[in-house]
Amino acid sequence: MFEPLVQTLTVHREKSSFTDAESFVFCQADGRPIDPDSLRRLGIYPALEKAGIPFQKRASGCHAFRRFVASVIHKQTGSLKLAQQQLGHSTLSTTADIYTSVDEEQVAETADALGKAFRGRSVVEIPSISNSVN
Repeated sequence: MFEPLVQTLTVHREKSSFTDAESFVFCQADGRPIDPDSLRRLGIYPALEKAGIPFQKRASGCHAFRRFVASVIHKQTGSLKLAQQQLGHSTLSTTADIYTSVDEEQVAETADALGKAFRGRSVVEIPSISNSVN
């Protein structure tokens, strides 16, 4: 399941000059961390353009990817704790309140689940109304 990612990272490491445990996985030519603005401008935005994905400057960067990862983990596993662990947050509320979101498919699934749960059951008892006048 993780094989494509493992292969990609293995090839990247083999080509890298920086392979110490303290080295950054993705870094500048001199080993320093990549500046987020440069990463967006030189990497993320061109990749999004090439893929035909619309983006907004400053809103389509690393934070957007972290939100995407948290939301996918939560959607696929149902676990906010796994998303929290993957993103390295100290509190679950950060992951839940800032990093995860619910998509339209999840909303529809929730409505379907509630519909099935209440099918054939009267949720509210409605008293019968008599047509007789006193």
